[in-house]
Amino acid sequence: MGVEDYEAAALASNDCRAAGVSGSAVDFLICAVALRRNWPVFTMDHDFTRYARHLPLRLHQPRPKA
Repeated sequence: MGVEDYEAAALASNDCRAAGVSGSAVDFLICAVALRRNWPVFTMDHDFTRYARHLPLRLHQPRPKA
């Protein structure tokens, strides 16, 4: 991670906060790293679903049970 990731996290936080969605610095750092690298986020934390409504964040979708 570099300075760019931290700056992207701050921008993501600002975008979400402007839409009335708050979150932790760590959550937004995870979002920023994933966005900058085009990675999906694999989480069970429902906060990321809220972030994804305001950021171009991809969330990992588990396979349905067979």
